[in-house]
Amino acid sequence: MPYTAGLVEAKRKLSQLEQARARSGTAGDSSHYALARARLLEQIALFEKLTARKG
Repeated sequence: MPYTAGLVEAKRKLSQLEQARARSGTAGDSSHYALARARLLEQIALFEKLTARKG
């Protein structure tokens, strides 16, 4: 299922982004981090919706 694969990939990328953010030790959100995180959350929501329709 391509939607499931997309969901897994988006969650993996979000996890990597958050881990990198934690390792960097910077306080507050940079605009790049906030934008990347928001886009990944949108992708996750979309793939969850598409997966639920197919399932």
